[in-house]
Amino acid sequence: MDFQIERNIPIPPRTYGSNSIKYAFVLQMEVGDSVLVQTRPMASAISNRLKIAGYKFATRKVEGGIRVWRTA
Repeated sequence: MDFQIERNIPIPPRTYGSNSIKYAFVLQMEVGDSVLVQTRPMASAISNRLKIAGYKFATRKVEGGIRVWRTA
């Protein structure tokens, strides 16, 4: 099998699967805003999206589920 070496091909930006679209709303969150979710995996997905966006966040188990706040 022959391979062809190519030069100057730009690397496309990273994509983060369906989470980048599904949890795109986190980009609209302001400091102090929060979201209440029912499961730990949902809280983790939102937290990961906040982290990727460069935001600081906090999660706490509260009555009714898990709340994720944008803190900075």
